[in-house]
Amino acid sequence: PIVAKSDDTIVVAIAAMMQNQIRNLPGVENGVVIGMICMREVVTQLTTLDVQYFGLAGIVQDTELQVAERV
Repeated sequence: PIVAKSDDTIVVAIAAMMQNQIRNLPGVENGVVIGMICMREVVTQLTTLDVQYFGLAGIVQDTELQVAERV
């Protein structure tokens, strides 16, 4: 199943949703669903972040590294 673990970063969750073409992703901790991550909520939260703290290059690099680790 496609899920986000409670210790995954939001970047990992976004990558999983994009790769699997899904808009909702269950969050799981110890095998129990603890919530749902919705693409709309993710986009809303990301648009409020100050890019100067994260920089797009850092976000892209982090996504590539996290996805590579999960494959």
